[in-house]
Amino acid sequence: MRWGVIALALIAPATAPAQEMRTFDRPFIAPDGSRRVAQIGTLDEGILDPHPALVRRADYDSLNSTMDTGAFPVPARGDEEPVELRVVVDIDAAGRPAACSMLRPSGQPAFDAHACPHLMQHLRHTPALDWQGKRTTDRLTMRVSYYFMVIPVAPPLVRIVPSAISRESRPVPVRPIDAAGAGLTGSDVPGRVTGVSGGLRVEADGRVSACTLVGATRVDTVDLRICQRLRDWPFAPAVDRAGRPIAARYSFRVTR
Repeated sequence: MRWGVIALALIAPATAPAQEMRTFDRPFIAPDGSRRVAQIGTLDEGILDPHPALVRRADYDSLNSTMDTGAFPVPARGDEEPVELRVVVDIDAAGRPAACSMLRPSGQPAFDAHACPHLMQHLRHTPALDWQGKRTTDRLTMRVSYYFMVIPVAPPLVRIVPSAISRESRPVPVRPIDAAGAGLTGSDVPGRVTGVSGGLRVEADGRVSACTLVGATRVDTVDLRICQRLRDWPFAPAVDRAGRPIAARYSFRVTR
């Protein structure tokens, strides 16, 4: 999960009344006297679910995304009301958006018309990787939120929600998954890489049938090696309440 946060300039149509300019990273004074900036956040949904065909999901590239330009729509209900919508974005094998469609509109036409053109122009990803070690396409469902943030902002509280699955019902690796076993200690692993994360699908017989990295190294050969090794990792399968083995997801994080 990641957030790409931007603030944008407000450009009023020629036929509309003149409105205040709100420029990227430049605070403005809201009617209640608070200092604010206009922002937009994107959140990928479902990327923690292992994908049988992919070693790596398309990974948001903050260095090459230019999501800090363009016009920011005016909320119809005022600065206090965030606006949220959902879109589906197809990412090509070069990491660029190839298509974008509305999945659930916000009900506010200005925002619904703004989201896809903006993402198509400014969003960039490290491409997905398949089991042949080739960069490939991916389809992402994104939650897009428009809102105004008060400045200064206290760090958000992180609420940890307990899993609905009991500890006894999770798959358990027969031996701990460590950096050496996962292939993170090779000389081809960049020094900037501190670890990887992702999800495995563990079948009822303890066999790993899918491995997909979300926090990847972005080095294709290394990412492929990691999932190849984890596909062979031994697991004790999850069990249901009656003690019967079942297939389940196993989320992992391996640090160097």
